[in-house]
Amino acid sequence: MVVYVAALLGLVALTLPQLLIPDSRVVREAVADAVALSLLLMAVPPIAMIAMHLAKARMNRGEAGAQEIGLAEYYQRIANPLGVLSVLLIGSMVVILSSWAVVPFLIFGVLLMVTTIVLTMNNERRAEQRREAEWPMLLSIPIRWAHLRRELGRLRRKMAAAHKKRRLSREMRDRISTSLTDMGNAVTMLERDARRGRIRWIIEDHHQLLWLYIAWIAVTLGALIAAVAPRFIWIATATTGLSALALALVTVEFGYRRQRWLRRTITQETEGTLAELRDQFEEMANRRG
Repeated sequence: MVVYVAALLGLVALTLPQLLIPDSRVVREAVADAVALSLLLMAVPPIAMIAMHLAKARMNRGEAGAQEIGLAEYYQRIANPLGVLSVLLIGSMVVILSSWAVVPFLIFGVLLMVTTIVLTMNNERRAEQRREAEWPMLLSIPIRWAHLRRELGRLRRKMAAAHKKRRLSREMRDRISTSLTDMGNAVTMLERDARRGRIRWIIEDHHQLLWLYIAWIAVTLGALIAAVAPRFIWIATATTGLSALALALVTVEFGYRRQRWLRRTITQETEGTLAELRDQFEEMANRRG
């Protein structure tokens, strides 16, 4: 199903620009600038992914510590500054390396990015409030390591609060036991997911990004075909298409390697932590008031 949707989306995205872009020299020049901008922006994800892969150990330690703080503080101290910095870097690079004719496209892209970030933050905040109120809630599949760490931190806080009491209530004992079992299952699935191949990984975990990338490349090629002179179509399309494909493959490769390393590392870390929490839970359950 994912492959069929991707193929259909690519075909539509490739065809639409050729139908909608008028045969005007001014418009074609503007579209050519937009195509150049699009190809330039395609270099951002692989560069970012390579940097994240090279700094994966340091980022993993920072992310592990960030999950111990509240979600609002996490966005304020980490996610929001990184988002603003990314927007400024991309905007500066585009303005410096391209023409001012692409500024409207840049503004649209920034507004789209900011809107996406705000909506994601609101959804995460509501989900976090629900998980806190209805704890323990089973982790969703596929297992996200950030969610696993957040739930592990929540379990630690709950157990620390319960440990101060003279005796563990039956309700709290059942809640802690359920959470420990769920996270043990999540670790097993995380370890299993780390063994997946590249194609299965991207289809199962990132099919929406796959659709976005295919549509992005296809609409860029469609706009290029509509903008360039007929005698240059084949060489321009081949050069742009191969460049876009190469950038996409680099993004996928380093994204795959990073997630595989993270899943294996977090599996080992969490298994040790869960073993300690199980021992602590057994001591709390056997404690007499």
